[in-house]
Amino acid sequence: MKRSLLITAVYAFVGYTWIIGSELALSSMLPESPQIFIISVTKGLGFVTATAALIFFLVYSSLRKITRESDKRRRNEVALEEAQRIAHIGNFSYDASLQQFQFSDEAIRVMGLDAAALPTKPEEILKLLHVEDRNRVYVLAKDALTRGESTSFECRILHANESERYIQVRLQLLDQNKSEHPTTIGTLQDITDRVSAQMSAKTNEAIYKTFLNSSYDLVYLKDSSLHYISVNTNMQEYYGIKEEELIGRQLSDIKPSEEAKLWEARDKSVLLSGKPLFIEDTSEGQSFETIIFPVEFADNKRGVGGISRDISQRKQTEAIVIQERDRAQTYFEIAPIIFIVLNNEGCVAMINRCGCETLGLPKEEIIGTTWVEHFVPENDREGVNDVIKQIYEGTFVTTEIHENGMLTADNDIRTIEWRNTILRDAEGNPTGILSAGVDVTDLRNTISALRESERSKSVLLSNLPGMAYRCNNDHDWTMKFVSSGCYELTGFLPDEFIDNRVVAFNDIICPEYQESIWEESQKHLIAHEGVQYEYEILTASGERKWVLDINQGVADESGKIVALEGIIVDITKSKLQFLQIQYLSNHDQLTGLHNRLHYDNAKKRLDKESSLPLSMIFVDINGLKLINDAFGYDAGDRMIQTTAALIKANILPHEIVARIGGDEFGLLLPYTDKNECAKRMQSLKEVFDNYNAILQDKTMIINISIGCETKSTMDEDLSHVARDAEANLSQHKLLDQKSHHNAVLSSMMATLFARSFETEEHAKRIGDLCATVGMKLNLSHDDIDRLRLFAYLHDIGKIGISDQILNKPGPLNEEELVVMRTHPEIGYRIAMSSPDFASIADLILTHHERWDGTGYPNHLSGENIPILARILAVADAYDAMTEDRVYRKALSAKAAMDEIRKNAGTQFDPRIAQVFLEIVEQDDL
Repeated sequence: MKRSLLITAVYAFVGYTWIIGSELALSSMLPESPQIFIISVTKGLGFVTATAALIFFLVYSSLRKITRESDKRRRNEVALEEAQRIAHIGNFSYDASLQQFQFSDEAIRVMGLDAAALPTKPEEILKLLHVEDRNRVYVLAKDALTRGESTSFECRILHANESERYIQVRLQLLDQNKSEHPTTIGTLQDITDRVSAQMSAKTNEAIYKTFLNSSYDLVYLKDSSLHYISVNTNMQEYYGIKEEELIGRQLSDIKPSEEAKLWEARDKSVLLSGKPLFIEDTSEGQSFETIIFPVEFADNKRGVGGISRDISQRKQTEAIVIQERDRAQTYFEIAPIIFIVLNNEGCVAMINRCGCETLGLPKEEIIGTTWVEHFVPENDREGVNDVIKQIYEGTFVTTEIHENGMLTADNDIRTIEWRNTILRDAEGNPTGILSAGVDVTDLRNTISALRESERSKSVLLSNLPGMAYRCNNDHDWTMKFVSSGCYELTGFLPDEFIDNRVVAFNDIICPEYQESIWEESQKHLIAHEGVQYEYEILTASGERKWVLDINQGVADESGKIVALEGIIVDITKSKLQFLQIQYLSNHDQLTGLHNRLHYDNAKKRLDKESSLPLSMIFVDINGLKLINDAFGYDAGDRMIQTTAALIKANILPHEIVARIGGDEFGLLLPYTDKNECAKRMQSLKEVFDNYNAILQDKTMIINISIGCETKSTMDEDLSHVARDAEANLSQHKLLDQKSHHNAVLSSMMATLFARSFETEEHAKRIGDLCATVGMKLNLSHDDIDRLRLFAYLHDIGKIGISDQILNKPGPLNEEELVVMRTHPEIGYRIAMSSPDFASIADLILTHHERWDGTGYPNHLSGENIPILARILAVADAYDAMTEDRVYRKALSAKAAMDEIRKNAGTQFDPRIAQVFLEIVEQDDL
């Protein structure tokens, strides 16, 4: 508005001046009347005024339009800059004639430049790029600009803070045909987040594949049509089918069988129901636990996934646990003391034979009844309920003995001394109470009789089990009277204790109990209470015995304690049985180490600040299944025991080692940081390396995998630490197991050659014979390679046969033949235990089958026998007949050929026998 007024005012001023000046000049040259002069001036001024108004309107309208367009352009530029900032896109230009760059603010930010020191030359820009990208970017940009083409590329740029960013650059020439030095313009976009996401996606895919393939389980995923879309390597190896053959197909398409159809039916039921299915079955001697579960895909379609886990070892461990539990139950039943277990409701959950006999009732009528209500006299119930409450609250001392009456079926009341402890599950929650009771009715009656009749005291005492006594209340327990049972109990004569003539009674109490017995006795004497306690004594022969000591103070008329009277009985047998039951509940029977239950409880006990840093080491025996298959479970058990002994010999007193699985051991190392844990792990490896180095039988070397992790702060979850330690173990096991399998198999073959008539040369000759026949039959190179490996290992199962049978010079009897005919199955299990030899396991199993079906172990016939096994049968027989043995001389080639010709169609495949004979006759061997 102001600019329009100014232009109009200038125009009006000039116009007015011109009109008035020109009229005055004209009137001075041409005289005219004043009226004409005024009219002329008025017209002129009116014209100027009118045109000034028109000019004001035109100028104002033009300027207003220009202002609006300028504002619009400025808003658009601001919006563009904001959009580029949000999208991390900056722009720049380079004027070649001025050799000058111009950068937008977002471009400066994307490149991490200092606005006060911007680069001016292309070389300076190149120095900002990652050194590996500079030459590539220079060539791309130069080639594109030289050709006058636009181009784009991605590269890395280094910011001043040394952080690395990914950017996408687009370049284009402007006015390339109009100027000798055209201007280059471009954009820069920060794509770091996108590149990171892409890299993360690739990493996640790799992790997913690695995770699946590192699992020992069989894992698969199917689409909505029940076609495979993913399987792990373990499943491929199990079925002997590569992943590319499975993807997009069903198992029954490749391996038609009733079992395949059954699994597909299970998959279909899960697909339709949307509910997971849990299955446990046994196949070919292996136990599997399988879960089939629905999988919801992004396109609202449903597929299924499955995980099958080999639980054979777990089943074996469970069988051992059941055996140990049964053994503990046997101890429980035969113990001469009463054992009962009450559940949290106070009902009888378990009771042993002694308990049933004391109550006079069969077990069926006792289990499930409320103990206090049915078997505790009414006047004792309140006290018993108080004890039960204290046990659950944790205020009852487990070593304290509680005495109360017990009602029998005959309404008789027996006096029982009880020792109680609480039972907990693996999470530490109370599940009940275990009570061990000794029937002291007769003892109590006897003591009562002693008090009532001093006259018959000696007679009664002589018939009591153990030793009755009267002694002073001093630290030596100076005896004033001792019954005749003293000698049987202690090995000392009664007179030797009286007034400490030879020995003080305190001297035969084992030192670790002396002070606690004195303190306990004095506490009860002050309260004028009877007392009973268990401790160990050392007899005259040096034997340690557990005894139960029941006594009470004898006071004079003033209430002063002048003596103690009591009885001591031998409870060694029942005590040891009780301790044995306790031991079995916390120890592994095979190795003597702590078991899984003790290990889990120890983890909870050590999961506290004062134990940190707390390290966990897992040790796993590699190839134990191979040893079990080759030499039997006794050999495997010996390997487990040796491993346990080596580990146990190399731990510190405050550390815990337990057998937590069939071939797995767990170590808990309190106060041990990561560095020390790594040293301990290396030390354990060296222990086993040293053991293996001096071991003569290399088939029995112990190869272990070890994994460890450390909890350093209470913020860490111990279960996650254990999981990481197991993952670390799995990584090592993947590296260790394969080479160990191959080393053990090589040792087995060397041992077999050394033990039997078979030689390595024999195996190589058979391999050559088989290969020649295989080539005549146009077998593939892969089959011929398998044939050579099969020929070398076909008798590896004989490693499990005794030397007496292997090297017997004469014919084997029926019993020996049964044993010898197990070697194909032993060889099959050995080959299946190694991924490298699993492909020939079926061949080893069938190499003694006969064409007519009379072979072993499965009586296969005809072409049901694999062709490679049929080839080896002929070659092995020929080589065996033409070589010397201890029990016979070699046959001639002609005689051996006659035997093969004779048995063609019965023992041998007639076609393969004919091909073999033609080769021999043509002297191709």
